[in-house]
Amino acid sequence: MMYDNMAAQHQPGLLDRVKWILEKRELTQERLGELAGFKSRTQVSSILSRLKRDPEYPRKMALETLERLAKGGRVSRVWLIFGIGTPEQPDTEMPELRLSEPAPAQPPKFPNLETALRYEEFKWPQFAIRAARELELDDDPSPREWSSILDRLQKVLEQEIARVKKS
Repeated sequence: MMYDNMAAQHQPGLLDRVKWILEKRELTQERLGELAGFKSRTQVSSILSRLKRDPEYPRKMALETLERLAKGGRVSRVWLIFGIGTPEQPDTEMPELRLSEPAPAQPPKFPNLETALRYEEFKWPQFAIRAARELELDDDPSPREWSSILDRLQKVLEQEIARVKKS
């Protein structure tokens, strides 16, 4: 789908705007990922898949990821993130946006879990990650052990979701 005038009547979502970058800038997903500085060659593909599956995913994405996509695609961050303005409009010309102050950062309960999540970004669904963060454990397993725990949590929770949907 080609958007020559993004300020036109149709206000695309984040998925449409990322597709616009790929098409208009004549980039492959892998090349956009490289330009954005992502470590994984498949990260843009993963982002697009999640955007297609989960309408709430844009709200869950890290601001840094969105900013990297904007930089790699040579588009305005504000346009990419909020759909305001045009892709080529410099962010300096955008109206000032005031975001709420972030909550003070607290040290993670399980630092090795966060390491595993950074290493294999986008591998697990949010429900498995939330469940892992809520576990009550006496110690912090290694990142490799967390990977295994997350795989098992995902499997068990998906089975439970399927069972509940059937009933």
